[in-house]
Amino acid sequence: MSMKKWFVVFIAALFITAALLGNNKDLPAPNNFIVFADTMRIGMSWEPPDENNNHFVRYDLYRSDIGKYFSFEKIPSGFYYDYMVEYEEYTYFVKAVYWEGESAPSDILSITPFFDSFLTGTVLASCHDNSGNPVENARITLDGSNDISYSILTNNYGGATIHQVRLGSYDIAHYHPCYSADAYPYSITFDLPGVATIDPSFGSSFITTAPSTISHDIEVGTSDSVALCINNVSDNSYSWVASIINNSYPSQNWITLSDSSGEILGNDQVELQLYFDATAINANITCTCDIGFRENYETTVAVVPVTLDVTGYYIDEGSSESYESVHTQPNPFSKTTVISYKVKNSQCLSSHVLIYNIKGQLVREITDIESIKGMNEVEWDGKNLKGKTVAPGLYFYQIKVGDKNFGANKCLFLQ
Repeated sequence: MSMKKWFVVFIAALFITAALLGNNKDLPAPNNFIVFADTMRIGMSWEPPDENNNHFVRYDLYRSDIGKYFSFEKIPSGFYYDYMVEYEEYTYFVKAVYWEGESAPSDILSITPFFDSFLTGTVLASCHDNSGNPVENARITLDGSNDISYSILTNNYGGATIHQVRLGSYDIAHYHPCYSADAYPYSITFDLPGVATIDPSFGSSFITTAPSTISHDIEVGTSDSVALCINNVSDNSYSWVASIINNSYPSQNWITLSDSSGEILGNDQVELQLYFDATAINANITCTCDIGFRENYETTVAVVPVTLDVTGYYIDEGSSESYESVHTQPNPFSKTTVISYKVKNSQCLSSHVLIYNIKGQLVREITDIESIKGMNEVEWDGKNLKGKTVAPGLYFYQIKVGDKNFGANKCLFLQ
């Protein structure tokens, strides 16, 4: 005999021993307890005790792998069916409970149900809002006419799969994890084994975004930003988290968020800034990602697709001008840095330097620079337009020679 069978026999022996000990043998026990095997269920019935003039309270049904299983105030009409079974042996008995205590057990019977996996179906679910955003951790329930119920949560793609659904009719309900709305209820019927697909929509998420998608253009070597608003269309307040997902260029920090988390009040709005940085990206590249909003750090409630097309600088065709990249020394710096750029055109032109912070705001403009052929240098003392020292952080600088963009780069200012 295998170890598993020895273990089952041992548990059954303990179960039977416990059933026979610690009961009042003078209190009448249920009679004619029977069990029978059916396809994927076990049926049972019993009769009232011979003497029922005591202070009767209820019947308790016991199963070997659970212990006390169900309680009944009266004997079920017809047969009681246990559907929560697998293809293995189960042992049952029933006791009568009185004011004075429990009776001895009824007959103690063991049985194995018939099991046919071909007599079950599978339900595939996909929950979303009316914008097509998946709803994560939505609860799907199937309430069957055969007294069987199923319940499952959707994954982060809004999907869920329920295997081995017993044949029969089921009422289906879907409950949103963040607010009280539930999808329009409906029913399915499994007459034959197979797969049923359900695709409920919750109407709208409690968070909406404006715009719902973002497409933006940027020139190589520059930075820019756009505003993104999130709106709470419910009366409740929520904590939220925003993150960049599905990034097509994870090694490039081409996009950042002004805020990654916060609190949004009922019927209120929060505005974020999306910062685009093309200073280290070549021309003619398209960057894509999604901005995902999650409620309470768990449930995805909105997704905003973002596309950034990085283009080259405009240069007149046939121009003999040839520009090289610009750089700073030292970088990082704490007091001053020298911005260098080399011009190959012999024409003397007026130039200026534009310096931006990470938000795309102009913090300093150095004008009336005379650029000549060869290496040119401009010193920046780390001060803004008002002559005050800027805050530590990343800054972008852009060189314009004449009326054309010459080049751009970035530097890091330390305190």
